[in-house]
Amino acid sequence: MNLIKMLKMLYAEMFSGFFDNENDMDRIFNDLEKWHASCLPESEKPFESWYAKIFKSNGFGLVSPIFYSWLKFQAMKYTNNEYLQSLIDKHVRDAQKED
Repeated sequence: MNLIKMLKMLYAEMFSGFFDNENDMDRIFNDLEKWHASCLPESEKPFESWYAKIFKSNGFGLVSPIFYSWLKFQAMKYTNNEYLQSLIDKHVRDAQKED
């Protein structure tokens, strides 16, 4: 599984409500998938070369299920209302301590 497909799955599952319709999300991710396919390790563009060497390697293919699980956990963690409220409360307490 490549990085772009992982992100598309996460967005479809967790953030699809932020898009006007499914076609908007598909259009964005189709452009990203075309870019992903065009990246080569031998590219003269440093970012594309770096991206291809890391995310199009066999090693990334082996760890991609673990990486996807980690990304999904992070997305769930930072969109959880209770967690976000605890961050706000901590910030308020820290601000009150400074006064």
